[in-house]
Amino acid sequence: MENKKSIKLIEGEFNVSDAKEILVNLIQSKIQFHEKKEFSSLIRFGLKDSNSVKRIANLKKEMLELREFIQDLNEKKHKLIINTTIKIEIK
Repeated sequence: MENKKSIKLIEGEFNVSDAKEILVNLIQSKIQFHEKKEFSSLIRFGLKDSNSVKRIANLKKEMLELREFIQDLNEKKHKLIINTTIKIEIK
């Protein structure tokens, strides 16, 4: 059995609108994951999951920076190239 795996999640050239939708949805999904994890920890143990709290703050900051980066791009003039690979390794 291999102990490493790579998955090409996003690969291509996108117009500004599609790129924004793809990236915002990806970040929002991660935020929702950590919000559920934090809520579960709060209900089960009476404590917030500190890792999730930090990650949510970081992801929200990244989302803001992404929106600022994209907002000034002209839809007709620009294309964005996005390449995202997920690397999984068994430890």
